[in-house]
Amino acid sequence: DIAASTAKVAQAQAELEHAEMRGARIFQAEKSGAVSKAEADQARSQIELSTAKVEDAKAQLEQGKNLAAIEILDRALAIEARPDLYFARAMCALNVGRNADAERDLEASLARQPGNPETLYKLGKLELDRGDFSAARARFAASREADANHLEALFYLGVADLRTGNLEGGITAFEEVLAEVPG
Repeated sequence: DIAASTAKVAQAQAELEHAEMRGARIFQAEKSGAVSKAEADQARSQIELSTAKVEDAKAQLEQGKNLAAIEILDRALAIEARPDLYFARAMCALNVGRNADAERDLEASLARQPGNPETLYKLGKLELDRGDFSAARARFAASREADANHLEALFYLGVADLRTGNLEGGITAFEEVLAEVPG
């Protein structure tokens, strides 16, 4: 499904960007003498451990073991507070009906990676489900601003527009979605 594929691509990109940035910062700090080789090695070990925990969590998820994945992600987040880890734990929490936990983790992810379109979209869905249509509309609009190709955000922007009484905005959003996905 499109939403799942979009989420996987966004998360893979976030994980890669984060690892590259973190590795570059460690290298620069070691090169400049701001940290010793031992400190840099320890930081690299933490990244490797965190990455291994993410792989463990993904394996648990593939088996449908959301609670086990949450436990692993808890340990990974204790090592390093990465936005992709918060996002992954939020998805696990959603899968087991822990919406408040999911929202808290999505907010933590967004604080560390502002403007992430998939995180904004997921928060909008939670707000829409809760009946906070104005807040949901703002999240979907921000998601579309960050990624103009996010069709699910556009669709739900239309839903939020309709729920807030903006019939014209809702119809326009739905027409745009239909133009992108004919049939």
